[in-house]
Amino acid sequence: MQWFHLLLAFLSLFAFGLADNARGPVFPDLLRDFGVNDSAGALFFFTTSLFGLGNALLSRFWLPRWGAYLSVRVYLATQASGLVAMGLASHYVGVLAGAALFGIATGGLGVAQNVLVGRASEGAGRRRAYSFLHCMYGASSLAAPMIVSAFYAAGVHWQQVLLWLSVPSFACCGLTWFRRALPGDRRGRAVSAGVGADRAVMLAFALAFGLYVMSEILVATRIVLLGRREYGLDAVAANGHLTLFFALLFAGRLLFVFAPAMWPPLTVIRASGWLSLAAFIAGLCLGPDWLAWTGLAMAPFFPAAMAHLQETFGARADGAMGWAFTCSSLLTMLMHQGVGSAGDAIGLWGAMWAGPLALLALASLLSFGPLGRRVFSATRS
Repeated sequence: MQWFHLLLAFLSLFAFGLADNARGPVFPDLLRDFGVNDSAGALFFFTTSLFGLGNALLSRFWLPRWGAYLSVRVYLATQASGLVAMGLASHYVGVLAGAALFGIATGGLGVAQNVLVGRASEGAGRRRAYSFLHCMYGASSLAAPMIVSAFYAAGVHWQQVLLWLSVPSFACCGLTWFRRALPGDRRGRAVSAGVGADRAVMLAFALAFGLYVMSEILVATRIVLLGRREYGLDAVAANGHLTLFFALLFAGRLLFVFAPAMWPPLTVIRASGWLSLAAFIAGLCLGPDWLAWTGLAMAPFFPAAMAHLQETFGARADGAMGWAFTCSSLLTMLMHQGVGSAGDAIGLWGAMWAGPLALLALASLLSFGPLGRRVFSATRS
């Protein structure tokens, strides 16, 4: 186990999570200050997802040349620059330019951090390392709305909040200069090699992973707006629902770190998909208090999916990871624009039923049909 490189991956994901999950709490004030409707406001998230998609697609080129370690450094600097651009923007176009930089970083870090953990860990410790990595995202997700609420209570403008949240990203970028990359970090053509006969399995995994990420981000970015617009909550109360969502997400992932590996990863992600579907429907029917509980149902999906990817694809895991993050960026991009347009047409509550539909497709893909059986067979072989 290469502990420095694991620590870097953990801290860099924490810094990313703080910035990423601050966007939901500041979103209502962004709409107000720039006077944009839901459709135009959705471009804030759509732009990030679009550029994240583009960079994830390009990972087959930059990852072999730079390696995971240098890639983390580059994209941490890009992420911090995007936050600064959004924090200093005087027009909505400037915010979108910062969102584009942030998207480039999102697509790059999503691949590079997970690849770095795979290369810095081994054996039975790898599954726990992935679980702890995504605990960091859960912890930062929990901290982000509380930090935003604390800044708001102190009278800090939302753009200044984004400027402050660039500091952890710059700090982690500086940390990368203290060590060299792992031997063999640059692996030539390994990222794109050997898809071949596994293409259907890889696409099935990528689609399921993308549907999950889309559903989680839908809750994370819209639960505050739903509470404020549909239920008349103030900023602090609405942020409290987001805090509960992330607290449950963090608690579930932390439990997954220490729980014995009683079930194979595919069993875990299949169960998570069905439970998340039930929780999302209950939340839309019963209110944002209940919607926050989707965090607990979703918690094990991401680390179990990463472990499943490593076990199933082995040396081809880099390529499978690129497909997965590409698919998640594409679906998230479509979700943001679709939910924004649907929100103007039928209201935010109706638009958010995209979440249960995505989770139904995810759970069905992993449980039924030829692709679901192939994924299961690949895991058992």
